[in-house]
Amino acid sequence: MTEGPAAGGALAAHTYAPGTKLVCTVDRPQGMQGRQGLTCTVIEGINPTLSPARQSLAVEFSDGVRGSLLLSQVRVPWFVQQQALEERQASFSPYLPGKPLVCQAQNPDGLRGRRGQTCTVVEGPDASLEREKQTLRVRFSDSAEATLRLDQVRVPTRNAQLYRERPAQPAQAPDLRELRNRPSYKGLVQAAVVVLKARDTLSKREEEYAESRPEDSTWGTVEAEQQEGSLRDARAECDAAEAEFEAYAVRNVRGYLRAHPGAGDAQTLTHELQAAALEEARTRFLQRAGRARLPSALPVRPASLMTVTTHHIAALQRLEQNRIARAILLGQVIPDQQRQAIIPRTQSQPKSNVPVGDFEVAFREMQHHAMLCVRYTLTGVPTLAEHHARLCDDTRAQHDALLALLNEKRVQNTGRYLEGERFFVDLPATDQVSANGEESDDEEHYFTLVIVWGEDGGSLVIANDVECEVDSGVYVGEQGWNSLTHWLEHHDQRLSAGAQRGRQFEDEAHLIWKKDRDSYVLRSSVREKYPGIELALEALRCLARTERR
Repeated sequence: MTEGPAAGGALAAHTYAPGTKLVCTVDRPQGMQGRQGLTCTVIEGINPTLSPARQSLAVEFSDGVRGSLLLSQVRVPWFVQQQALEERQASFSPYLPGKPLVCQAQNPDGLRGRRGQTCTVVEGPDASLEREKQTLRVRFSDSAEATLRLDQVRVPTRNAQLYRERPAQPAQAPDLRELRNRPSYKGLVQAAVVVLKARDTLSKREEEYAESRPEDSTWGTVEAEQQEGSLRDARAECDAAEAEFEAYAVRNVRGYLRAHPGAGDAQTLTHELQAAALEEARTRFLQRAGRARLPSALPVRPASLMTVTTHHIAALQRLEQNRIARAILLGQVIPDQQRQAIIPRTQSQPKSNVPVGDFEVAFREMQHHAMLCVRYTLTGVPTLAEHHARLCDDTRAQHDALLALLNEKRVQNTGRYLEGERFFVDLPATDQVSANGEESDDEEHYFTLVIVWGEDGGSLVIANDVECEVDSGVYVGEQGWNSLTHWLEHHDQRLSAGAQRGRQFEDEAHLIWKKDRDSYVLRSSVREKYPGIELALEALRCLARTERR
């Protein structure tokens, strides 16, 4: 484990910049007791003009105590040292040949309507080029290929059932594919949307008419006449939309056949083009505007979890549980700002899945079509004005749906107890406790614990309790996790009231298990007030033991 500056290398000023998290490696720096292994924040960075041996940092610990430490008295956490390497490796893993991606470009290489479709990587990006210049070759489900930039694709969600994705297009005849790639096809899809909306309105009017009509002979009231009039209007609107849609398709096919004589039968191409436009309108617009997030199933505890008792927990495990408890109490977490630079965004990080880019594009398109609608209305071109008005309505529906999703994400990502979810703790490197139980070499380990505030705003909840049990194989139960949150709430209230602000907790090295001769015993206050907390700490200890540098 590297301590202080890297051996043989120059000092990196950004490594010790103000706000950076470091770990103290000495027990009593400048008279401060019990500081070994604690996290501190840099207040004042290094002076590059001084030699490394004379460099010092002004730091502040989590309990508010400030002091000055030499570079040899601090170490950089492992996650910072590995940041560049992991970022480099992770940046290319989603773009390997054979990996699935989702196209974000609307018309890549002349292929129209490809946004939202799943494609497969054929040739990955060139790592020797800058990221802005890197491209990759992809193949769609209909065997069409295109070259895309990295910002024109995104990694698909882990859970395919989480969102309703747009289905891929089936293989089509060359003539139909050419018709779909023509600029006029977009207007045909808009006309298909009008047809689908008119059909839906007519279906609702028919259901209302059938439900409201009485079975006896008394039929002639004002309400009945209004129902009949509404039904007639819906039928007339649907027939007009169907006729306009068919005429639009016929014009498209005739224009294509004039440019390509003998390409195919006009009637067959018209029917195929109408079917393709209706299918795309149904999936691309109606489902996008009404897309809703599917509820995810709650995790279930498997029956194969191991039941642990106090007698099963050895002395070394009790020592490690004390350190786990201290790490949680002192908030030894990796801040999200530093983790985001290391880990590529996935579905487990909701912020990255919010389509902010699509939201901005939808707003610009809505504004553009609205301006064109006004322009053509003022110049006396009603056909184009109506066309852009429909486009504006569709993009506004998409904009509203994305805005609702953005607001939902903002609500879901609030209320956390700490600034991160990834805890780090120093555990003994050996499998045996040394003579005094405290002087063995340590290694940095990690575990994930999601602590959020409850709905009442004053209680804590473990959000990933079942996941911790499944990953560790240790059964904890609701009582154990509730005891852990109650224990945290108790200490948080003491800090808020100022009972121990500015100094350490009493005997913080033995918060759960206290020394009794050559062994550790559970504190009587912990056993009475927080039953089962040792089971929760044992599950977290098992998780930490599986993840180290």
